[in-house]
Amino acid sequence: MPISPAALAQLPVRRLTPGDLLACADLSENREWPREEHKWGFLLTAGTGYGIDDPAGEGLLAGCVVTSYGPELAAIGMVLVAERYARQGVGRRLMRHVLDEAGDTPLTLHATANGQPLYEQLGFTQTSRAEMVRGRFGFTTPAPAVPVRPATAEDLQAILRLDREVFGLDRTHVITRLPAFADHLRVAEEDGEITGFAAAWPNMDTHVIGPLIARDPATAKALIASLAAATDRPLRTDIDVRHTSLLSWAKENGIDSIATNAVMVRSLPDLPGDWRRRFAPSRSRPDSPERRPGPDRVVLTGLGQVPSRPAPACGRPRTDLLADAHYCVSSFTLDPSHPGAEERPRRDHDRDGPRTHRALPALVRLSLLHGRIESHLERALESRHGLSVREYSLLDVLSRQHNGPGGHLQMKQVADAVVLSQSATTRLVTRLEDRGLLTRYLCATDRRGIYTDVTEEGLKLLEEARPTNDSALREALDEAAENPVPAPLVQVVEGVGVPA
Repeated sequence: MPISPAALAQLPVRRLTPGDLLACADLSENREWPREEHKWGFLLTAGTGYGIDDPAGEGLLAGCVVTSYGPELAAIGMVLVAERYARQGVGRRLMRHVLDEAGDTPLTLHATANGQPLYEQLGFTQTSRAEMVRGRFGFTTPAPAVPVRPATAEDLQAILRLDREVFGLDRTHVITRLPAFADHLRVAEEDGEITGFAAAWPNMDTHVIGPLIARDPATAKALIASLAAATDRPLRTDIDVRHTSLLSWAKENGIDSIATNAVMVRSLPDLPGDWRRRFAPSRSRPDSPERRPGPDRVVLTGLGQVPSRPAPACGRPRTDLLADAHYCVSSFTLDPSHPGAEERPRRDHDRDGPRTHRALPALVRLSLLHGRIESHLERALESRHGLSVREYSLLDVLSRQHNGPGGHLQMKQVADAVVLSQSATTRLVTRLEDRGLLTRYLCATDRRGIYTDVTEEGLKLLEEARPTNDSALREALDEAAENPVPAPLVQVVEGVGVPA
């Protein structure tokens, strides 16, 4: 039965948790966006999610994520409303709740042309525009000869100082996560000074560039060209339209415009920092280059928001990460053979002392190792077999059932095995059942019991994916074993049985 607008306006808004991951991915899929489960998982952990449950019991009716930078600024992103509830005031209801929760904290977002009138009514004003570009970099127009190299552990202090100067706020909790989330991190350096940095992180079939902080357009171009040379995927990024030189150069190299959005703020005249050196944000846009917002689509993206793991639970104030957070970049030295990687003089925080990587808590090491393994597996399984890590895990668990006592699992047991809520597991089973990979049947001795089994098609796909999973796991562990931070845990993981 349809819900009246008055009833919709009374539905409660609740905090989302990582357990809502599949519901958020389902919401993206409902609006014909990619599911992007990996990105949603990071966002729900790093930020504060808000959602409205569908009273029909079909997951989420609407949702969004807010990332805080302290009392000076918060970024709103990933706002989506289910298709069946579009144009019924749900987006406004959710946004008003977010505004109430934010209180006096200034807010920023990216808005499409269709959503912009609503946000203007809610007190947001446009400060600039950002052009979303995508394509395979063609190296047609060379980049300026600015020295660029892979980032190393000792660069982090300089990166943090430069980022705070340009962004205008402390993003230590964001920047220190980049090495564990991105595939490539580059720095520009002249006369021993870091003059810019940029990251490229995987999203579906592309590499997204952001953040991109640089002294000038020439440095920004050199950083993009270096990242383009490191990947065979198309590139995607948002560029402030005021950077006309950079936009023209990108388009000359095959990175074409696909959308333009308004950069908006509330409760402050403009974004802090220096826009002249801030060329691309870290992005959290729920979109696809093949799918643009329709006339009723509600889309917001948070400027500077990074889908990422939470800051290490070190039990110390966040500023203490400045001394210890170099573990992240050390885990992400992309090219150990780089001629300057080992020849650069060691700084004080790298010398033996109370704050070396050896003193890092086990939880930090475990978080880093888990993130690297999951990211590696996700990319391998998705690109080769169209399976997420959770879908593969579910097929694997169900394929191990047998006809002996206790050999078939009820839904609660399956949920425990794949570490999801029971409702999320049910939706995951339904999705794989729709693909013909799973089938449900009644228990022979208890007609109230419903079990799930893998179909022949599902078993075939699973067997095809097993070598990919095993080799990707082996690769991730081998890489981690070369890093002093997660290395102590690698042997523990291998002790539970990892393919050689």
